[in-house]
Amino acid sequence: MQGSFTGLTADLVSEGGAGAGLNTWRVYAVFSNPGVDLLSLYGTSASPIDLSTSTSWYQDPLGAAVGDEINPALLGDFPSLQFDSWITIGAETSADGNVNTVGLDLASFEAGDDLTSDEVAGGSWLAIPGDVIGTSPDANGRVLIAQLTTDGTVVLDCNIQYREPNGSTPVATELSLVFQNGCPEDIDGSGMVDIFDILAVLTNFGCSGSCVGDLNEDGVVNMADGLLVISAFTNLCN
Repeated sequence: MQGSFTGLTADLVSEGGAGAGLNTWRVYAVFSNPGVDLLSLYGTSASPIDLSTSTSWYQDPLGAAVGDEINPALLGDFPSLQFDSWITIGAETSADGNVNTVGLDLASFEAGDDLTSDEVAGGSWLAIPGDVIGTSPDANGRVLIAQLTTDGTVVLDCNIQYREPNGSTPVATELSLVFQNGCPEDIDGSGMVDIFDILAVLTNFGCSGSCVGDLNEDGVVNMADGLLVISAFTNLCN
């Protein structure tokens, strides 16, 4: 990875909140320097944005495609709204500032289908630091980039650009994150817990913080995570 960017990660924040089998995830870009600002997630014709699920996205009738369009006044009276699927850079509601989009098929996303960038011109969701809360990392080094509710396997392919404290604006390209609802031991999202998932734990063994392979979310990849994969070995994941 270039500069302060260390990877993408996802946290499971609700199981079944929007209905049986529908799990809600929050997806983050992770940085080692608290002084950076995430500027954009973008796709080009050669390296497009592809945010997809093997089933469909839960989209609440009162929700929005982008987090900064969620009305916070409605959350108390309409609890299901808190599980809506949306993209963002930092902002969770309209009280948090303005996130811009260009070249994205937001209508398809709001209908429960994949979110993609224009195949010729590309596309992006982006934020101007100071115009939106949360472009800089939180205490865990993370910037929120999406909330997603689905009962399927999630794949996010994208590129990012961010600003370092010295004013430089590095990019990280050809990024991919895959996670499997209801089957965290299937680390690579292949649909089966197999030898590649064991190798993923071994590759990241000893990693601390937000790490691929930290299945029990104790902040470190260790033997306990390896045993979880071994206990689920050969399981098929829907």
